[in-house]
Amino acid sequence: MFDDYVASNEDLDTIAEGINYVWKPELNYIFKEKSRIENTAVISYDSSNIYLFGYKKDIEKIPHQIKIPEKELRGWNTGIYFEELNSYLPRIIVESSRNALPRISGPLLKPMLETQKNRKRNPNAYTTKESYLATIVHEFGHVYYNSFGRWYFSNLENNLMYMNLALALFENRKRISDLKIQLPTDYSVSEIFAFCTDYSASSLFWTKHKKDIDKMQAADIKNAIKKEREIDLNEEDSYLSDNKMGHHLRAAVLGRILIDKYPKEWPNKLLELNTL
Repeated sequence: MFDDYVASNEDLDTIAEGINYVWKPELNYIFKEKSRIENTAVISYDSSNIYLFGYKKDIEKIPHQIKIPEKELRGWNTGIYFEELNSYLPRIIVESSRNALPRISGPLLKPMLETQKNRKRNPNAYTTKESYLATIVHEFGHVYYNSFGRWYFSNLENNLMYMNLALALFENRKRISDLKIQLPTDYSVSEIFAFCTDYSASSLFWTKHKKDIDKMQAADIKNAIKKEREIDLNEEDSYLSDNKMGHHLRAAVLGRILIDKYPKEWPNKLLELNTL
């Protein structure tokens, strides 16, 4: 359907608009340390060009000769899962780690909305311009959370401190002082953080999309409850697991509760979830 599609001004302006929402002061309680996201490379594409965006940066256009699969038009990702793009992107993006140079990528406005409508999912909260803007904010939520590396022992200074302290204790040279220990958490917490980010932003800026999310997630959760009642959790995985309805359902279920319980504190709660 979009084999010959070329980006419109609205397509490009909407991506820039989505990026700018991340820097709105209303979201400062989520994105407290802007330095963690300010260099994020935002990548989109049409039938003939790749478009590079960044906060307060001019759009860079790179010609390509790739046939874009329809599955790459459904939504945005943290990273570049459409590997063919890498042969056209600047080397600094391709060769840098995700931590050193974060990147998000996804389709333009019209292709994404039309592709979502063609999925025949009912209800589907991702068929409006508001939902597109929220999706970009969602991906920045991933970038921000991921920058802390909470799912592995990512801080060399802390790792050496733990080891040296443990060594001193085993050798009876030192006693524990006031110390915070950070244990790795499941990577799926990133999805909860991203859900909370776009749902909170939608509650502030895109009330129609927020209502669409409520309707869609309520339908998905009702379906999951019905199925969950019929399984033996000693033999099967919950429908909150990746093997069943997956991390997006889990993020919506736990994220919505977190937002209600900690309206402004949920970012800190999730970032300190692994701290003892």
